[in-house]
Amino acid sequence: CVANAAVELYYNNNKKAETTNGGIQVTGSVACSGGSSNNLSLPDNGKVKVGTGDDLQIYHNGTHSVIQNDTGTLFSLADNVSFKNNANSETLATFTANSSVELYFDNSKKLETHTNGVHMSGSIYVPDSEIIGFGDTSNPDLRIFHNGNHSFIEDSGTGNLFVKTSKFAVENAAGNESLLSATQDGSVELYHNGTKRFETTNSGVDVTGT
Repeated sequence: CVANAAVELYYNNNKKAETTNGGIQVTGSVACSGGSSNNLSLPDNGKVKVGTGDDLQIYHNGTHSVIQNDTGTLFSLADNVSFKNNANSETLATFTANSSVELYFDNSKKLETHTNGVHMSGSIYVPDSEIIGFGDTSNPDLRIFHNGNHSFIEDSGTGNLFVKTSKFAVENAAGNESLLSATQDGSVELYHNGTKRFETTNSGVDVTGT
């Protein structure tokens, strides 16, 4: 002990702890034992700093908790990671090694990755003029979008646009009036104002009206 200076603590003639003007400096590891009542407590904006240049810092700024990494990549190494709410009553996201990533809304799973892609629960909402694209990632061959005035299914890429079904029907927006109907191994029907005016048959066509 030195007056107006440092206090130094040794183990086997090796200095392990030293008081400084700013606090205490430790050489080696710090272990806490004795149960859950033994904590490392820091005031707001008091930081745990790790790395030669304080590259990693963990602290609470009085409003938010922060994990700040200034160098390289911040890795979280675990085979199972779960993010939950403060009350530990709702799941926000889970990450499982060699398995799925799951994303939740209000504790209800909405998206899950699978070996063959992604499974979703719920709806997808896309704003005006933003597309859902298929094919080439930089210039999609097939696009589905709404431009603010009209809705489009646009196939501008390679090959044909196929619609495969045993029965194909086109209706009005309210879903209460037929516009067109096509049935496998059967007829194609065309309508006007909900009334059938044209129908293909085995021998030709039937026309209602002039």
